[in-house]
Amino acid sequence: MCCGTGVEIDPNVLSDGMPGLSFDFGNFKLEASENVNRWLRRVIILGGVMATNRTIAVVHFEMPLEVESFEQGVAFVTHCLDSHASGNFESSLPVEWLKNGRQYRHLLPWYKSVR
Repeated sequence: MCCGTGVEIDPNVLSDGMPGLSFDFGNFKLEASENVNRWLRRVIILGGVMATNRTIAVVHFEMPLEVESFEQGVAFVTHCLDSHASGNFESSLPVEWLKNGRQYRHLLPWYKSVR
């Protein structure tokens, strides 16, 4: 487990630099890997397949390798999940940091630049 958050090193997640990571929300498994994006920048790619009884979405989101704080990192992950769920992503397991991530949205770069 990483950082006491439930994130685990996952040998099935291919990653260039750091080990691949995953988090199981019960109804969705989010994977994180370090890769090079289409602009040849090293990023963390968050991905998975989010499915419900009526919908399915391929999750693909890039975030920077380094964030300003733990809270900003949580805000990035929460934004990724919420944007792919077309609203607030609902985990089938209790995830405290997911709730907190919504409170940290003001730390995301596109909200900070508006101020």
